[in-house]
Amino acid sequence: PKNIFISTNQSYYFFIKEITDQYHIPAENIIIEPESKNTAPAILFALMKIKDKSDLSEIIAVVPSDQIITPLSKYKSTLNQAIKSARDENIVILGIKPDTPKTDFGYIKVSPRQQTSKKSQYFPVEKFIEKPDLITAKKFLKNGNYFWNAGIFVFPRSLMISDFKKLAPKIFKAISTNKYQSSPRAPIDKAIIEKSKKIVMVPTKFKWQDLGSWPAVHNFKSKGKDKNTKIGQKTMLLDSTESLIIGKEKLVVGLGLKKIIVIDTPDALLVAHQNDINKLKKIVKKLKTQKQSEVLEHQTVYRPWGSYTILEEGDRYKVKRITVKPKKKLSLQLHHHRSEHWIVVRGEASVRVGQKESTLFPQESTFVPAKTLHRLINSTSRPVEIIEVQNGDYLGEDDIERFDDDFGHD
Repeated sequence: PKNIFISTNQSYYFFIKEITDQYHIPAENIIIEPESKNTAPAILFALMKIKDKSDLSEIIAVVPSDQIITPLSKYKSTLNQAIKSARDENIVILGIKPDTPKTDFGYIKVSPRQQTSKKSQYFPVEKFIEKPDLITAKKFLKNGNYFWNAGIFVFPRSLMISDFKKLAPKIFKAISTNKYQSSPRAPIDKAIIEKSKKIVMVPTKFKWQDLGSWPAVHNFKSKGKDKNTKIGQKTMLLDSTESLIIGKEKLVVGLGLKKIIVIDTPDALLVAHQNDINKLKKIVKKLKTQKQSEVLEHQTVYRPWGSYTILEEGDRYKVKRITVKPKKKLSLQLHHHRSEHWIVVRGEASVRVGQKESTLFPQESTFVPAKTLHRLINSTSRPVEIIEVQNGDYLGEDDIERFDDDFGHD
């Protein structure tokens, strides 16, 4: 676990930490990108962050988090082959042998002659091809020298850093001088992989599914002659084909749909044709420009002490579900513009309101007036869950004054 590092952004930190804690991955191995700049700056930033933890000649594997790979034994054997090839001073990309003419994947054309050294076997890469049209994809499938780009890279760290210096000097300068914000935005494929003279490919031996898009999720999960995918107990499809419908809390019904994607979450609803789903990035960019809260913050927010979910909000009120992990506590704090009413629904909560301390059990509650010191503590070995009702003329998360905090922030 000490050799596993996760690159993410600040909004996912505590969510990721809950997972890494289960696998005993050190918290310092979670690398926070200062800003979203695409994969090239993120990868170089991570390489710089871990340079003090191991030797520069060590082999690094970069693996996306939105893939399903089976079986594990073949994944390990393929990675071992890639590591051997990387030790020959190569940047190795894993290639997936196509079984259908996919148009939503990038392709790698390799030399038909495999290269063999004392350490490894690999194919020299001749060129990279962006997502082709269907006719071209069919030609690639028939040719046999084209592979899907899995986006998994294995390389000596020193070689990748050297390529950044030569091929992406602006990115290298920004990251190496701690000026991340000034780095150009660029995917690793465009910045390094498609330019490097050291790129080779190792074909995979495992089954691979890229789940980086909603159509990919649909293809992975679809069953039956109608090729529909339903996720959620309250989802229904009738007289529909090749459609994906995901719902969580409320009943979602689709009638007469064909190649339609419906994603219903507590704070947003997406309805799109599969052929138009790539336009979603444009919508997200526009929403960010408009500073829509749905794209700026998640409805469930993770903190070092647990999490909270916004259930409902309106004029002068907000309702949250707060979960406090065992043996954790929130900061001693007060709010200037709002009062709070806490109702315990699960567990045993220790609370302080003003100078009064008490223990609340399920179905019990307490009121916290504005401008009153208060704290919520879970001293037990089980999670505590409360419903918090806020009321006031301003309900922003920045209306908080902390007096004692175990985490430096919460």
